[in-house]
Amino acid sequence: MNVAKLLANAKKNKDALKSRESTIKPKPGKNNYVLLGDWNQERNEEFYKPFSQHFIKDYSKVTDGKPETTVHVCMSKTFDEDCPICDAIAEAGRLIGANATDEQIKTLEDAKASTVYLLNVLEVDDSGKHDGQPKALQVGKLTLSSILDMMDDWGEAIFVDHQVVTINREGTGLNTKYNVLPGSKKVHVDPEVFKRMIDLDDYVKQANEERKRLALGAIRRAAGLYAPAEPTHVPAERTIGTSSALASDVTDVSYKDVTTSSLDVTEIDLGDELEALLDDAHQEAS
Repeated sequence: MNVAKLLANAKKNKDALKSRESTIKPKPGKNNYVLLGDWNQERNEEFYKPFSQHFIKDYSKVTDGKPETTVHVCMSKTFDEDCPICDAIAEAGRLIGANATDEQIKTLEDAKASTVYLLNVLEVDDSGKHDGQPKALQVGKLTLSSILDMMDDWGEAIFVDHQVVTINREGTGLNTKYNVLPGSKKVHVDPEVFKRMIDLDDYVKQANEERKRLALGAIRRAAGLYAPAEPTHVPAERTIGTSSALASDVTDVSYKDVTTSSLDVTEIDLGDELEALLDDAHQEAS
């Protein structure tokens, strides 16, 4: 047994779990951030990471009127690899064809991957103070686009001088809006902060056999390939990665793991500005 390697992997998994717990998104009102740039300091080419997930609702497993929802990373959009969930959705659509019911169509449409973007940031108060702890900020496509537009004029100030970036969030639900603008302050960032950045390449590696099995089963049942599941009691450790949240409608939903006792997988809540209803259609108003 390679004890040193075992301990090193255990520490890496522990650190990854801690980093996933720190994922944040803009709160209602004014939010100040410092963008920290590339988490891979040797590469130093990227400052955000796309992360796509499938949210599959299983209407054969309904609790309190809400279908159980399984979440699985989209291998195609996240890693540019073959995605078994994408393939299953396409195959189910071909099999049911013109005979599809409205519920089947909605299930398969809702199961298509949605994408958010993750950035390493420091949260900063109005006085310019921060705790020096990098966090993974989650934004949607329109907010990211606004940040990129702002960088045409402020790019060097943002990454070299640590100019504060302000994101104002207004409204709720379908009326939520995000405005991005450069803040009025530049803040000091200790070099040690950059060593603590979250490895977003590692963060998105969340493929999981149990979740894949649950997701594929739900898709096949939606297509009528399986008989509806009999209602049974599922032990807590087998329900990881599922949620009874109805993933439709709006922003601002956090999909929580039922337990993390046996799987190190995080579900990203798909907040943000409804970049496209299909992309934001996998959520429930909280």
